[in-house]
Amino acid sequence: MKINDALNLRHSRRTYLDCPMSNEDAKKLCDAIQKCNALSGLHMQLITEEKMAFKGSMFKNVRNYIAMVGRGDDITREKCGYFGEKIVLFATGLGLGTCWSGTFNRAACRFDAFKDEILHLVIAIGPVRNKMTQRESVISGISHINSRGRKKISRIFGDAPPWFWSGIDAVLKAPSAMNRRPVTLSCNDGEITASISGKKDYEYIDLGIAKLHFEIGALGGDWEWGNGGTFIVN
Repeated sequence: MKINDALNLRHSRRTYLDCPMSNEDAKKLCDAIQKCNALSGLHMQLITEEKMAFKGSMFKNVRNYIAMVGRGDDITREKCGYFGEKIVLFATGLGLGTCWSGTFNRAACRFDAFKDEILHLVIAIGPVRNKMTQRESVISGISHINSRGRKKISRIFGDAPPWFWSGIDAVLKAPSAMNRRPVTLSCNDGEITASISGKKDYEYIDLGIAKLHFEIGALGGDWEWGNGGTFIVN
């Protein structure tokens, strides 16, 4: 599956099948995570068959998750969003369900961390039914309503190229903490930047996710890391 197709198919899933992930899917995910860790300096880990982290939560039958582990600085948080969403879209291509979550039992999570590393958040992952549950559909519908409107996330000064709007449309399909969409993408006479208020840690996660989605929608390019980073056209 092409990454553009995965972007359009991805939905946050909160109900999973109560069965193990296949060994083949687990291996493919571990390989993808290892590659992203090498590029990013993150310490992401796939944790399988661990049922306590989401016990008593709004999630059902979560047996697997990706632990987003890394240093405690803002650039690392941004990288968690960017590379974590890469894994989410890869998992979508495998037919797995995923959901970003900052609400879970941290004490129950299994993960490895070096001295200067922390657990930022986790991504629930696993086999799901093709059809969303009624509750998932309702939540997805609310998220879609909240995400409408290019004007809510963009600022234009001068002319914007057509691919900018394609990038914006892709960002509108991105997951966002509490559906707040704190990222603003600005086009100032062709220079593209992405910025947040920086008042909340989760905004940096959203910044990384939004940057990846913009790249995919714009069909190329690279971002500078950091709040206010510039988009570099290849």
